[in-house]
Amino acid sequence: MLIYEHNQCEEIIENFNWDKVHKVMQHLNWEWGFNPKVPTLDEVKDKARELLKVCFDRCETDSKYTTGTGGLEATVISENGLKTAELKFVLTEWETHYHGEKWD
Repeated sequence: MLIYEHNQCEEIIENFNWDKVHKVMQHLNWEWGFNPKVPTLDEVKDKARELLKVCFDRCETDSKYTTGTGGLEATVISENGLKTAELKFVLTEWETHYHGEKWD
């Protein structure tokens, strides 16, 4: 991981609203792992770092790489030789892909 990539990860970790994420996880009893339990705040942050690192390592030039688990979703976008990162905590999402003819 390059220095500017590491710095982006740390900026996200320092500025993300972890308290809100952890309160939601506790309220929903959002369990992780083989020994199911709500993760600690440090465990959530560690997983976010891991996901961001995976994205930086796997994102090819002029592309986008996204991975996630446990509600966390990390994305790295590469454009013109520079990579930018984002992190989300996703409660719900819906997406459609239409293949075929338009409906009248």
